[in-house]
Amino acid sequence: MNQAEWMDRYLKKVSESSEEGAEAARFAREKNIRVGMKRARRSVGAFWTLGKSLYLNKVHYTMESALEEPRATTLFVLVGASYCAPCKEFWRDLQQKPIWPIIDRN
Repeated sequence: MNQAEWMDRYLKKVSESSEEGAEAARFAREKNIRVGMKRARRSVGAFWTLGKSLYLNKVHYTMESALEEPRATTLFVLVGASYCAPCKEFWRDLQQKPIWPIIDRN
């Protein structure tokens, strides 16, 4: 499966997960935000780069597992909400809670 096909399937999975997921996926499509896989520290689940890209950590996910694993969808919604302007209220509510849901600790 190539990167573009995987990204479409992943964003579709995110948009079907919840109302916030649908909004985050729509925002990513509208703003041409690239979603991909990149290796990072083990304590990182997903992260933004300066170039409008969101990456899932290859230490924890593969392209196939990201489509099946609910945590991969949740990470996109949570990390995406930190960047998505319409989700600011959602993100503000999350800041009142512990940060552990954002970090993927295996």
